[in-house]
Amino acid sequence: MTTVNFLKKALMAATGATVVTLAGGQAAEAVTFNFGGFDLDNSLSFSEGGIDLTATGFATNGNRQVSRGPNGLGVFGGFGDSFQVDGLGFNETLQLEFNKQISLVSATFSRVGFNDDFRLLVDGNQLVSADIPGTGTFDFTSFALADRTGSVLGFTVADNNDDYFLRSIEVEPVPEPLTILGSLSALGMGAALKKKQQKKS
Repeated sequence: MTTVNFLKKALMAATGATVVTLAGGQAAEAVTFNFGGFDLDNSLSFSEGGIDLTATGFATNGNRQVSRGPNGLGVFGGFGDSFQVDGLGFNETLQLEFNKQISLVSATFSRVGFNDDFRLLVDGNQLVSADIPGTGTFDFTSFALADRTGSVLGFTVADNNDDYFLRSIEVEPVPEPLTILGSLSALGMGAALKKKQQKKS
């Protein structure tokens, strides 16, 4: 059982409150990272809505540089390699490491060709291996929240024919356990005060 679930159950047992979602019924606000720009380095850093992420690249034979262009992020291995995440020669992975736990909502890919697939790892565990939709945007909300929540995302390929850029991602921050406990405590106290008021009147 996670710390978050333990705290929720403990508070519900103590107050008799029912918690529908984590922050007192309010969903976390989604944050979008747009990766377009111009850069090439061993790692690139981004910050949006209080969430920081570091992008790095590697392949099955070693580290790579991260490329950033108008189409988004890719992985570059040097002379003869494309700037995309690709499986030509060695399978490449674009790794996004966050400073906190997030839940992935969607990812938008660009420069996608016929039958280009991607694989996604969340904290090292494969979540999905799928064809990139014609729209370029893959929605992850059909997957269980726990499965798409973590602090490290790895975008890679399914085979050597795949290549793409990662244009953007949409994520939701996962509230810290202490923040959740504070919100739930306030909820429980509010319910107790309401009952007290009702008894007086």
